[in-house]
Amino acid sequence: MKAIRKTIYFLLAGTLLFMSLTACQPSKTPEPEGPVTITYWHTMSDPETEQLGNVIAAFEAANPNITVEATRYAYDDFKPALLTALAGEEGPDTARLDIAWVSEFADQGALMQLDGVMPGFEEIIAGTFPGPLSTNYWEGHYYGLPQNTNTQVLLWNREVFEAGGATPPETMEEFAQVACDLTEGEEQYGYALGGTYFWAPAPVFYAMGGQIVDDDITTADGYINGPESVAAFTMLKDLFDQGCISPNVLGGGIGTADGHATGLYAMIIDGPWMVDIYKGNYPEFEVNFAPIPTGPDGTTSSVVGGEDLVIFEGTEHADAAMKWAAFLLSEESQKMMAEVGVIPTLSGLTGDPSMPEYFAVFLEQLETAQARVPHPKWGDMDGAINNAFQRMLRGDQSVQAALDQAAGEINELLGAEPVEVSVEPAAITYWHTMSDPETEQLGNVIAAFEAANPNITVEATRYAYDDFKPALLTALAGEEGPDTARLDIAWVSEFADQGALMQLDGVMPGFEEIIAGTFPGPLSTNYWEGHYYGLPQNTNTQVLLWNREVFEAGGATPPETMEEFAQVACDLTEGEEQYGYALGGTYFWAPAPVFYAMGGQIVDDDITTADGYINGPESVAAFTMLKDLFDQGCISPNVLGGGIGTADGHATGLYAMIIDGPWMVDIYKGNYPEFEVNFAPIPTGPDGTTSSVVGGEDLVIFEGTEHADAAMKWAAFLLSEESQKMMAEVGVIPTLSGLTGDPSMPEYFAVFLEQLETAQARVPHPKWGDMDGAINNAFQRMLRGDQSVQAALDQAAEEIDALLQ
Repeated sequence: MKAIRKTIYFLLAGTLLFMSLTACQPSKTPEPEGPVTITYWHTMSDPETEQLGNVIAAFEAANPNITVEATRYAYDDFKPALLTALAGEEGPDTARLDIAWVSEFADQGALMQLDGVMPGFEEIIAGTFPGPLSTNYWEGHYYGLPQNTNTQVLLWNREVFEAGGATPPETMEEFAQVACDLTEGEEQYGYALGGTYFWAPAPVFYAMGGQIVDDDITTADGYINGPESVAAFTMLKDLFDQGCISPNVLGGGIGTADGHATGLYAMIIDGPWMVDIYKGNYPEFEVNFAPIPTGPDGTTSSVVGGEDLVIFEGTEHADAAMKWAAFLLSEESQKMMAEVGVIPTLSGLTGDPSMPEYFAVFLEQLETAQARVPHPKWGDMDGAINNAFQRMLRGDQSVQAALDQAAGEINELLGAEPVEVSVEPAAITYWHTMSDPETEQLGNVIAAFEAANPNITVEATRYAYDDFKPALLTALAGEEGPDTARLDIAWVSEFADQGALMQLDGVMPGFEEIIAGTFPGPLSTNYWEGHYYGLPQNTNTQVLLWNREVFEAGGATPPETMEEFAQVACDLTEGEEQYGYALGGTYFWAPAPVFYAMGGQIVDDDITTADGYINGPESVAAFTMLKDLFDQGCISPNVLGGGIGTADGHATGLYAMIIDGPWMVDIYKGNYPEFEVNFAPIPTGPDGTTSSVVGGEDLVIFEGTEHADAAMKWAAFLLSEESQKMMAEVGVIPTLSGLTGDPSMPEYFAVFLEQLETAQARVPHPKWGDMDGAINNAFQRMLRGDQSVQAALDQAAEEIDALLQ
């Protein structure tokens, strides 16, 4: 939900800025004479909304010239409604905002500065809890007041504790011990968290002395990855590994509320709303609260929640709005709202006999509870910590490395210095199928990597292509697989589907920046069911090869469109003495460049159906053109087997045109050293664009690796410009789109790099091999005249759809 709200927000941010709002020294709009009406928007519950009516009545009785019009919104609708209204200069005068939003709205100039402006402001804030108050502070000023608050404390199940002979822990050391003492396999867990988003571990984190950023919010380095923060997450990680924390923290399982009430979870950490939740769902359950256990320094802490009262900069009734704000922070109003379970923000109400009894532990906890970072980009920071927590729990990274990465991501959000991710000494294994020249150059790449990373050693092992997959499968089955490997692009989805590969998005440092610089076609081969499981290490594609001697003899020029291609193919055909075009076979790789350039598509973008795609009009048109050329004798019959191969036939003038890859340069250099190799882009299809098919290999990290941090560094290096340029020296085409036009690239790379801008991958699916077979068989049937093009592709669509079920 946060991501959706954030998107809407930034779409409208420009409009907000256009409103000429200022947050420096706001000037109040003069009050009109006579009665005024101020608007107040909120997201209160039914009981709160009903009580708000009494609060408004009390305020209006004390201020007969001011009327308050309150409007309630559903939480998910509130922020979009506010942004839309503010953009149209029709926003409310005041509102109760989520504490995480105040800095965001203040940063856009939408909120009125209160310090130095609002009468009695200093006296009001002096009586509030410091944690809730801090959520209103942004860049030297206060833009709101803490209207209501909450925090989290320890909840303990008395029945479970008494059965285990335990008492509520008072220190974090005792907490860890009790969590394990009260764990009984899968029958009972000592502790459970509701998730990995920061709110869940925050009380433990803060009590242990953790800190996300420095006090001035300028850097996360040394804070989220500092010793206290690392200690907090290490304790949670250790408890999780020991089975003392329920696995529901990573999703699934029984929720914390239900699990705690039924005795599955001895302890949870949650807020005051649990009283009403248990009253409604488990009326017989005894709710027991205790303070968050103290950390190493002997103090307790927790995390602040709640809402703040703000006044919008565009209000025409600033004086009345400030009176309303002051009343909402008054003891009278705060006590009225407390009657319906709203925890006050006035610290002076701690111990007040009018407060509900269970408020006591929360009010005491609020004395030291801390706010999450009051910054417009808190949502993204929360995401960085959430991802780090998941990586460490899953064993993808050490606690230190995960938090180092989070520090780097948060620093990027803050515009601060980058953070070097630490990696423990490790020897990682790397399996591949490189050629002799590539293997020799790989040694230089490894040497460069190890020089830059002296604590990491890379052990590379080469396999013959046909032996590689069986060797991998055997090793993985015996839990002896490599840490990393260079896989055929067609294998990535297959291994990912089996759970053998490590997910890289959201895990690998700098992943988004790396993939932003790669060609989209090669990158797509690493995507499976919503995640990336590899990186495009090297790539290739096919372009048109044309024999200059044959073309000049026939008075032809390289075709630029598919219409010209078909015409040239027939113009340069001379019976069995010469064919205008030759394909290497009927497997999809051979016709793929023509198929994609003609607009063909095998399946829909979500890979759910082939019907209407492989047998759709564009696909049918592509195969019809090839079928017609074959029937006219303009395509060599070797496509169905036998005859002279495309490479030999093209070099000797038998085939005027073929479509093939960059390896042809070395093939011709070795076999036909006098032959001039000429490349051209694949001719454009009916829509005027060119395309081709993606080949190559992807770098993957296996899920079972014990050196994930080191493996990710190796992966990042293989995708670096340094490594990609080194491999280009031995004919390996890079996957970095930024190297297109680079003068260090071999001259003939240019046409391939340009072609890669639009080249498409074959379907990234574990059953691609079977799909390829269906298309191969269809192509053979239509060429032999066993079926029409449409019928053959209809059958292929049915076969592929059956594979997708």
